[in-house]
Amino acid sequence: VHTAPSHGREDFDAWMDAVAELLKRGVDTAIPFPVDDAGFFTKDAPGFGPDREGGAARVIDDNGKKGNANQAVIEELIKRNALFARGRLKHSYPHSWRSKKPIIFRNTPQWFVYMDKDLGDGTTLRSRALKAIDDTRFVPSAGQNRIRAMIEERPDWVLSRQRAWGVPIAVFADVDGNVLKDEAVNQRIMEAFEAEGADAWFAPGAKERFLGNHDAAKWHQVMDILDVWFDSGSTHVFTLEDRPDLKWPADVYLEGSDQHRGWFHSSLLESCATRGRAPYDTVVTHGFTMDEEGRKMSKSLGNTVVPQDVIKQSGADILRLWVVTTDYWEDQRLGKNVLQTNIDAYRKLRNT
Repeated sequence: VHTAPSHGREDFDAWMDAVAELLKRGVDTAIPFPVDDAGFFTKDAPGFGPDREGGAARVIDDNGKKGNANQAVIEELIKRNALFARGRLKHSYPHSWRSKKPIIFRNTPQWFVYMDKDLGDGTTLRSRALKAIDDTRFVPSAGQNRIRAMIEERPDWVLSRQRAWGVPIAVFADVDGNVLKDEAVNQRIMEAFEAEGADAWFAPGAKERFLGNHDAAKWHQVMDILDVWFDSGSTHVFTLEDRPDLKWPADVYLEGSDQHRGWFHSSLLESCATRGRAPYDTVVTHGFTMDEEGRKMSKSLGNTVVPQDVIKQSGADILRLWVVTTDYWEDQRLGKNVLQTNIDAYRKLRNT
């Protein structure tokens, strides 16, 4: 069966699901990177990459048009007398919603945080996080099972993103992906970030400035940025630890129930990796206020309820009564009919 884990999500998932079994059989499970970010075949496509006479074949060009890769493969098959048949097939093909040009799916090198790698003390990030969940109080208690299930099943954390802005992954690497480990270089980067902000990484001449005496031709400057959830997950460090009026860990983290997958989650992993425990003692989650039909409120739908308008029309006590009669753990509904119910109840209380 044809399988291309480098170029299809389903094939990639199937390959990753079989990694353990393949390793038992001594199969190299590393997934190659046959196409680079400019659409050329790489050294992982022998005969069609840089070693090809005339240069690497190209899958797609700068204008989003078909390159010479198909023709190069066909010619090679003909040369080897291995071409069974040749013809044209018309079929649908994915295009970019923005540029309207054809796209290709490709495996790309990224930066990961391993969930199951030994951290040197017999624990893994996953085991640390699961223990931290057991040691944390969750209100409501159902939140504990929810985030536990997410941690138990989550894959390795992909930290890198290819965007034009964000917090940079400020490292240098060689062609094989080996990271430059030099305290002097790291110190120069930290001092620049402290004085100028993270944009110092993107400033002209940053590579030569930070590398110092290292050969600039050997090392490339990583231009990937961090996942924004890693950014938010580290807030406990530069707030609680840097301010004398606050303490670490936090007594409580308070947010909506969607943050079991977001801020609670990323904060837990970052803190367990660097400090061995959760950055909070208690996690409190609340539901969201919906309209009377259970839909999300939005200006475009015209279904928003402005508290100030309720107060002007019916008084603050009506809003207070609605608040105390709702369960903040769950999503609440609010609208004209719901408020009228509270108005009627309020009148009965006042007239009693």
